[in-house]
Amino acid sequence: MPTVDPLQEHGAFYRSYAAVLRTKPGRWIGINVAARVDPLLLRLTGGREKHPAWYHNLKANPGAQLEHGGRSGDYRAVEVEDDAERDRLFALADRIYPGYADYRERTAKIGRRIPIMRLKRV
Repeated sequence: MPTVDPLQEHGAFYRSYAAVLRTKPGRWIGINVAARVDPLLLRLTGGREKHPAWYHNLKANPGAQLEHGGRSGDYRAVEVEDDAERDRLFALADRIYPGYADYRERTAKIGRRIPIMRLKRV
């Protein structure tokens, strides 16, 4: 599986892309694209946009297989519950894509806690 180093410095293109997504125009694009999908999601979920299906699937059946570049591996998913560990992992995720912090802030306002699933190779 590919390794992502959250401490690695990102190139200029990536930094520019992430910066644009965090601007008002970038956010406007995201909001207006999502706005076309939201009515369908609201109808399908009865107004309850909760955790995505992959989360519920992993909770019910924690076995997972990942494949990338012709290589694959079997993993077991475990939800990270410890607040200190969640903070540590989100700090690393924020280094990969700063928009995660914005997303957490927006979801916290509606009372949603973003789950983190740790995949351990079996």
